[in-house]
This record gives sequence, structure tokens and C-alpha cells, in this order.
Amino acid sequence: MRSIGGENEETDARLHGPVGVSVDREHLAVSCCEGDYISIFDKASGRFVRRFGSTGMGHGRFYGPCGLALHGQHMYVADKLNRRVQVLTKEGDFVRTIGSASGQLVGPDDIALDEDFAYVCDANSERVQIFSKDDGAYVREVRQDAGNGFRALRPGCIALHGGGVYIVDENNPRVSVFRGGPAV
Repeated sequence: MRSIGGENEETDARLHGPVGVSVDREHLAVSCCEGDYISIFDKASGRFVRRFGSTGMGHGRFYGPCGLALHGQHMYVADKLNRRVQVLTKEGDFVRTIGSASGQLVGPDDIALDEDFAYVCDANSERVQIFSKDDGAYVREVRQDAGNGFRALRPGCIALHGGGVYIVDENNPRVSVFRGGPAV
């Protein structure tokens, strides 16, 4: 076992309030809510590569970055207190925002991606929202009262596997599972 980003690391590599992690073939990305930044590490060596972001509302700035997901050359970050998901390059350059229209996201906690869609846990509004990954367009939501078998009262964490969407319910001792895609 090895540790990445601990107290013995160089100053820039230290993690302050880490809350989200995502990995791909080359990188490990960590969101840190204390300081509102993202740290990137080399997956194979654990070596610190870069850190970007700061506190604020502008592009590439965060208020409470939570869950994040790496996909291709992009990173999707649930920017909780700014009520949006930011899509950035792995270098930290802003690409676009998802879910920033009035009332779409109340406090996104986590995000998962499949080939076509971004699934966003929005615990404060008790729902999972689905957006097109390509252009960020809203597709639909899944919530408890929609008659779809979804039972999470406070969806906080999300994972995808084999066409299934797995949601951790922060208020109940369970994981809700449903099929993915736009016709959930």
C-alpha cells in the first residue's frame, strides 16, 4: 500500500479536505474542499503533477468541489456550492458548465459518466439528474416520487457498472440501483 498527497509530501502535493477521487489510465485526480482545488497525480508513480482552481464563482474556480470523473481529455467536477458541474481539461482549462440553469442543480455531490450521459447526484434536491455528456443539455431526472422504483431520499454517491446506476442513499442504510440511459 502507498499513500498519495499526505503530510510528508511537498507543499503543493498535500491534500486539504479531500472528498472526491477519479482515476484513468494515466492520472489520479482528487478534489479538495478546503482550498477549493483539484490535484492531479501520476497514477503509476503517485508523483504530483499539478494543482489548479481556487475559491470563487468564475470558470475554473470552485466553492466546495466534491465528486469528479475523468473521461478522455476532460474532467467533470461537481462544484457543490456553485450549484453546477464544471467540465475542464486535465490541465484545468475551462470547457463548459453543466446544470447551471436556474434551479437545475441545488448542490451536486457526485458525478458518474457513461459513453453518452453525465449522472449527477443532487442530494439537496433529492434527485439524480441526467445530462448529455457531449453538450451538457438536460435530459431528465430520477427522483423518489416519480414512480420509477428509485428510493434514495438523499443521493450522495454514484457509480455505474454494466448498464446499472448505483446510488448511495445518505439518509438510509441502502444502495438504490436502476438501469441507465435517458429512459430511466
